[in-house]
Amino acid sequence: MIDLPLLFISLLAFWSPGPAEMMLLLVVALLLYGGNLPDIARSWGKTFAEFRRNLNGIQHEINDVIYSEPEQLEYRDDSYPSEDYGLANDFETDSYETNENDNNASTVQSGIVDSGGGSDGGDDETDQQSADDLDLPRTEQDA
Repeated sequence: MIDLPLLFISLLAFWSPGPAEMMLLLVVALLLYGGNLPDIARSWGKTFAEFRRNLNGIQHEINDVIYSEPEQLEYRDDSYPSEDYGLANDFETDSYETNENDNNASTVQSGIVDSGGGSDGGDDETDQQSADDLDLPRTEQDA
């Protein structure tokens, strides 16, 4: 047995109303809605016009984005000179370096200053002991 609503839906899928069917639908709508038909048609027209305006607005925005020239950003150089940080080339120094500004040419080794001539009044033995306590390598002066 064939289900009647299923048959009706399948027939509607292939049926397109011609002029006679449109007239029949208009007569049925007039009988159902009567005097309210102009108000209903007006509200449908307003809704359809608003829908088209919104659709056109979206289309214009899309076209503006697609066909507009790309925005040119201003280039800013945010890099700062290394002198500002006071760390210029510190990573390239050796572990032993001589300080030429000092008259005694003292040797700087890992933060411990070993004066070569005892000009600071310190004891050479005391300096040697502190270097031995820290297990630091000996310099040529210490030998």
